[in-house]
Amino acid sequence: NENPTPRVQIREWMIKDEKDDNGDNETELNIWDFGGQVIMHSTHRFFLSDLSTYIIACNSRANEQPDAWLQLLKSRLSPQKRMTVLVVYTHCDTQQMFNDANKAPWRRDNALRRAFSNLNLDFYNVDLQPDQAGDVPGLSP
Repeated sequence: NENPTPRVQIREWMIKDEKDDNGDNETELNIWDFGGQVIMHSTHRFFLSDLSTYIIACNSRANEQPDAWLQLLKSRLSPQKRMTVLVVYTHCDTQQMFNDANKAPWRRDNALRRAFSNLNLDFYNVDLQPDQAGDVPGLSP
């Protein structure tokens, strides 16, 4: 259990791309963690840009949904732009969540794509619990 982010935290990561043939094999990734506390919500709108990619993390155990955050992004979007948004469902640590024939009842990918058609939405499950072999699975679309 981690403590909530107490304020905006900014991190810079350099990511190396071994497959880049142009010689420019590093990408700078700026991560701004605004935290999810209600008291911080009013500050988010000052940092939104059409040129950014956004990650919305939703705790699947708590049945969190991204609707309010998607609405905020949609309201700040220029009409001719399409933001990319990655919706990441966290705490997906049971195989039932991945194997369910109905693709997990809390996932509403198609409905969200219709409601927010001006956003480029991608959806992921994240499971950071080791499996029976001791491996930690990565992203599972």
